[in-house]
Amino acid sequence: MFDDLKPDQIPAPPARALPDAVRRGTSIRRRRRAGWAAGVAAAVVVTVAVVLSSPFSATDQARVVPATATAAPKDYTPITTVRSEAEGLTFGYLQGITENADGTLTLRIQPGYFYLGEEAKTMNGGEYPLDDVLQGEKEGTEPTDFRLDPKAPLRGANALLGYPEDVDVDAGRPITTAQLTENFEAVGEPRDVGVWFRLGGDGTITALSEQYIS
Repeated sequence: MFDDLKPDQIPAPPARALPDAVRRGTSIRRRRRAGWAAGVAAAVVVTVAVVLSSPFSATDQARVVPATATAAPKDYTPITTVRSEAEGLTFGYLQGITENADGTLTLRIQPGYFYLGEEAKTMNGGEYPLDDVLQGEKEGTEPTDFRLDPKAPLRGANALLGYPEDVDVDAGRPITTAQLTENFEAVGEPRDVGVWFRLGGDGTITALSEQYIS
């Protein structure tokens, strides 16, 4: 707007123009710094939230769950009915028992499968297998060690009861951890006792029942 004016015709700036400009520049810089700090704080909050919600760290190592975190309640319901993997149970062959330093037991179990009746017929290509039972070890698997929860209800049906003659093999009978160990050790080699078991959220066995196998 001053292109057509001569140097002596350009009006002088107001007396407070320079200080006001300095104050505006300072205010702008402060707002920018405040905005940047708020952005950093927000990013930190988002980062912390992501870290806390993820079960793994950046190195894919399992994080330590805070002591205040509560795990899902364990199911200690005894296994007394017809067993099925669809009921949240797993079938396998008990192959070893080890007593730990704290007095708890670790059970070595080989993953297996067990089908009965119509289910066995379906899995056997439409023909009933011998004794209407289809069982065996799962191919390509290895025995796995599971810690037995001290409160887990245990039931024997045959071998884990010491081969009694008067027992309902479908429901079995309650046994103690001492009986479990003693009767298992009395089983001849190779030791492969069919069992159904339930796992808790921490990977421990919360219930176990022997599957009678003739």
